[in-house]
Amino acid sequence: MRGLSDQFKASPVTIQKIFHRLSQEGVITARPGSGTFVAAPPVAASRRAADVRWQTVVLGPRLTDPTLASDLYAETRAGVIELGSGYFDETMQPIALLRSAASRISRRPGVWGRAPLEGTHELRAWFASELGEPYHARDILVVAGGQVALSTIFRVLVPTGGAILMESPTYFGALASARALGARLVPIPSDGDGVLPDQLGKALAATHAQVIYLQPTYSNPTGALLSPARRQAVLDLARENGAFVVEDDFAGDLHLGGAPPRPLAPEAPEHVIYVRSLTKTVAPAIRLAAIASAGPVAARLRSLRAMDDWFASKFLQDVAVDVVTHTSWPRHLRTVRRRLRERRDAAVEALRRHLPQARLGLIPDGGFNLWLQLPEGIDDLQLARDAERLGVHVHAGRAWFPAEAPGPFLRISFAAADGPQLRDGAAVLGEAMALQLA
Repeated sequence: MRGLSDQFKASPVTIQKIFHRLSQEGVITARPGSGTFVAAPPVAASRRAADVRWQTVVLGPRLTDPTLASDLYAETRAGVIELGSGYFDETMQPIALLRSAASRISRRPGVWGRAPLEGTHELRAWFASELGEPYHARDILVVAGGQVALSTIFRVLVPTGGAILMESPTYFGALASARALGARLVPIPSDGDGVLPDQLGKALAATHAQVIYLQPTYSNPTGALLSPARRQAVLDLARENGAFVVEDDFAGDLHLGGAPPRPLAPEAPEHVIYVRSLTKTVAPAIRLAAIASAGPVAARLRSLRAMDDWFASKFLQDVAVDVVTHTSWPRHLRTVRRRLRERRDAAVEALRRHLPQARLGLIPDGGFNLWLQLPEGIDDLQLARDAERLGVHVHAGRAWFPAEAPGPFLRISFAAADGPQLRDGAAVLGEAMALQLA
């Protein structure tokens, strides 16, 4: 007892009280004549294992691959280099602005109450001003993040078993949402200039689909920017076929060179349903996104959100408005873009050095992804798992394809890794690939 008292600079009475409390909680046990010891962990009471086999009969066929999903959504272990995250690390987040806004807004009257179903007027007006004419606050619906937005839109637009045309490869979260609804995914080939309009036209004619999902600005995972000629062709096809375009603008703020063109939505508001999330540019915890739409579809989207979760957090909405309208927000975005350029260049140099057999098809001018084509014969999923064991988290490319992948790929993200980590991570990937090539 005296030794513990001296070690922790606490009185013997305090040490005795701690021992008594730990004994009550079963953490330690006293053995008369021998001393005090850490108690053995309690043995769980045995019980008959529940028979859950009947559930597969009720649930029917599986809509997603649970093995692949566990790789995509698993939390990264401490100490692992993060080359798979779609969110910035804290050094790239506006932490000071968030803390200041949260502290100030938490003291406002009514901040813990309900918000309007469509979102607060201030946040809707900000989203509308960012999108530009012809949008106003009344055209915006605020929901709890981009994934919720996509799920809501697909549920409104796509009948059971209906088709969704998707550029291939594309965002795995959109694929997951569509598959969970039982939709039929139709892949449309794409290249460095975005989706191929001739192939899109053929697919529209063959399937009579009414929904086209696109990321025209720095597509995830390839980083492609839809070219001006193809932008017009896509909109023309939507008009001719009476189809909706779901425009996922997750990276519109993250241009690393010249600013990208305006979103598609203002050019055809009656055909384009626009999605923009704040979780990428602000912080992962700010689970807020806007859906911009016009016509009867807007009312249906609002109705579905009301049935699902009623409204997004008013506190988060007020914090978000405070941050993105702050005078230092533009400066923060400039800093983020500069640092992303530095990270992109470091990643490109490191990948070319340590994985010379692989091919970078595009060096994107925006976003935070690199799309790495691996040599034939490489198993991308096994490579990702080998890299994880060696201390690097990265995603296998097959998860980004609506159908069979044409070859092995990796998606490399530089959102959450700095220059030294990117270089070390690329070296580990090179080692992991060499194991397969040996």
